[in-house]
Amino acid sequence: MSHIASQWYVIPRPQGKRCLVVANAGAVTARIRNGTRLERFTSRVPGGGRSAGESSGHYTILDCILH
Repeated sequence: MSHIASQWYVIPRPQGKRCLVVANAGAVTARIRNGTRLERFTSRVPGGGRSAGESSGHYTILDCILH
């Protein structure tokens, strides 16, 4: 078993689609690399909740794996 630590590598690879998530004006939009929209939803991240109005000025941009 001692060879596992010295001769093996582990790289985590999450399942799902890599996407760009942008929260603004009370909505969150997830898009894949070519710009196609995957999902639209509300969230508690700044700019993505119902309390964030049209003119809130808050944006959140995340590089995510959507599962």
